[in-house]
Amino acid sequence: MKIIFICNEYPPTSHGGIGVIVKDIAEGLVEHNHEVAVIGYDPLVKHNEQQVENGVLVTRLKIINYCNLKIGRYVLSLEPILSRKYLSLQLEKLINSFIPDLVESFDWSGPLWKKPSVKTIVRLHGANTAYQVYEEKKPSRILDYFERKNVAFADALCSVSMHIGDLTLRALNLEHRSFICLYNFVNTEKFRPLHGISRDPFKLLYVGRLHPRKGLTELFLVLKELFQLNRDVSLELAGPYHEAFKAELIQKIPVEYQTRITFFGKVPHGELPAIINSARLFVMPSRAEAFGLTAIEAMACGTAVMLTNKASGPEIVEEGRTGWLMDIKNPIDSANKINELLHQQHLMDQVASEGRSHVLRHFSKEVVMAQNIAFYKILMV
Repeated sequence: MKIIFICNEYPPTSHGGIGVIVKDIAEGLVEHNHEVAVIGYDPLVKHNEQQVENGVLVTRLKIINYCNLKIGRYVLSLEPILSRKYLSLQLEKLINSFIPDLVESFDWSGPLWKKPSVKTIVRLHGANTAYQVYEEKKPSRILDYFERKNVAFADALCSVSMHIGDLTLRALNLEHRSFICLYNFVNTEKFRPLHGISRDPFKLLYVGRLHPRKGLTELFLVLKELFQLNRDVSLELAGPYHEAFKAELIQKIPVEYQTRITFFGKVPHGELPAIINSARLFVMPSRAEAFGLTAIEAMACGTAVMLTNKASGPEIVEEGRTGWLMDIKNPIDSANKINELLHQQHLMDQVASEGRSHVLRHFSKEVVMAQNIAFYKILMV
């Protein structure tokens, strides 16, 4: 099987969840003796580059600065159109030389101008339009157009969760389309319980980008209550942030408690297992989360997790058995729930152990890669 992935954030360039997932799947396919190519924009390259990276043929395109068109008092940006046209053009060139069986793209911002000349899959990671609808905001008209167009021309759709698949199709008014759910996966050999690392019984951990959408404003209101209930509780946050948002969060905590909070900033992915293993409870308070990759990484490490009861949280954990869910909009109840659990170490160990077993059964690389390959082969018939 030969497949091309569209990805504008293929690591090691600046990337988010889409980049991580595409890289994991691409290299997983290579391990199963399939041929894989990736093409997309990379803000760090100064000219188009193509090279083999861990068995994957990667084409990195330079971002072109297009001139704006001025009409009277108005300035029209041609970038949304021309950048997508150029990517589609370069994709067709790659198709002609690589001769793939399938092309896989994504929904965020609708990256392509036209349907590729071979059978195409779009994986729903969470479109911009979907997130705006989720937060009751007006979506961008141009992104709504491109996202709907890209999803509409897909021969088949898959989604990283039932939640984000349903939300995306509803937001784009494409509810007549169907999709298959293919969850993200974690490398359970890399993310696992580590010997020799002391687990702080009252340490909370958050991993991910620090952004209002991640529910951190609400989490800090929970912390304000929790710090008053338990003087031993602390929180560490590992992920990139803007100083202004960090300052906004800190201001929600009384001065005498602020030393209990540590901001690590962006942490190399290879260092995360050790950080996760040092925490007692991993928290993911997201208002909107397509899946929650860092949550299953924490579960794989044998760390207990508490997710929001919104979005994809209920798909990842079963309350009281593999983790817990919280109502992030109720800070007092959430603080009390966390405090009670932190004083039940045996229960937390039991649930954390079952959480890792759950990941091994449902979110391990071996299980999910087999599901992806089966999906691709069906489409090739």
